[in-house]
Amino acid sequence: MSDAQPQFEVVQRNEEDEDHDLLTYNESAARMTEEMALIRGAIESGEGDAETLHARLALLESAYERNVTRSKTDVNGSGFLAYEGPGSTL
Repeated sequence: MSDAQPQFEVVQRNEEDEDHDLLTYNESAARMTEEMALIRGAIESGEGDAETLHARLALLESAYERNVTRSKTDVNGSGFLAYEGPGSTL
């Protein structure tokens, strides 16, 4: 396995958003980047099962990429939802 880690853009949450039960592309990207950072920290510190952590990290990275790709093409992701995260063309 390569030591090089892909770079994921840090996503800022819109704290003024009052609809806290709406999972937007931006919110899902923010949650995934936070979780990936926690998992990388656990891997670096030797916490938990390394194989399980690496598998979880790979799944999250894949989901993150799908989220970014879909945000670029999803017509419902613009306008009212106003996605402003990685891959955004707005």
